[in-house]
Amino acid sequence: MSDFDDEALRAAYEPALRESMTAHGSDCPTETRLLAAVRGEGNEEERLRVLDHALKCPACRRELALLHTVSRGDAPAFVRPIKE
Repeated sequence: MSDFDDEALRAAYEPALRESMTAHGSDCPTETRLLAAVRGEGNEEERLRVLDHALKCPACRRELALLHTVSRGDAPAFVRPIKE
């Protein structure tokens, strides 16, 4: 197995870095609408429209993944609610 040099690492990570810097557009759903879609709340047609957009939009896809993780309880301990 060969080691990566700096140039090879930059080239390998460039697509992910470029995607992570994508900002939300004016047609992106709000965080509230994304969370409602993740939870399965509201009108099914609207929920599917929000999810369809989020899966195609890099900025929304990243936020959708975060909201999905947090809503399932898979978040790190410092975010997870304390159980009594």
